[in-house]
Amino acid sequence: MAGDTSHLGMRARVASGRMIGPCIITAGPVVEAAALSHSDNVLLEFPGAVRAELVRQRAAGYDFVKVYNHLSRPVYDSVVAVARALGVQVNGHVPLEVGLNGALAARQAFIEHFRGYIQALLPPCAAVPSDASFRDWSIAWNRIDDSHIASLVARTVAAGVWNVPTFAFTVHGRSS
Repeated sequence: MAGDTSHLGMRARVASGRMIGPCIITAGPVVEAAALSHSDNVLLEFPGAVRAELVRQRAAGYDFVKVYNHLSRPVYDSVVAVARALGVQVNGHVPLEVGLNGALAARQAFIEHFRGYIQALLPPCAAVPSDASFRDWSIAWNRIDDSHIASLVARTVAAGVWNVPTFAFTVHGRSS
């Protein structure tokens, strides 16, 4: 879900038979509008910068674009429009400014880690600040109003959106 050139290299080695492995489908570098959590992420702060980045990722051979937490609504909307024009899926997190309703309306193909759902399920008195830690977001699941889950599932299915829970991931050789 967060690709770099090493994934394209692995895919080429698998396809040529030089390496045994599965069919590799990978995102390009994560697009984000805040401090980048990884050096290979791409900063997109303005809608006008979106087309060049998505064309670059598509030309490099990436299969889809991964959006992240702090994209503004105008940049997200531009990513969705440009990706659709290029025939590329938009996957990843639900940007906080976009929210789950916006991601479902945009028909973001995959939502990672159930991002956006927690904001939709928390009662207003239990809201989590946007700059909360991963731990705080995880603990907030204990305070959700689960009476809304069925309607969110129905809306997700109707939008044709999939969820990727991501139970484990590897960063620079370490598993989490």
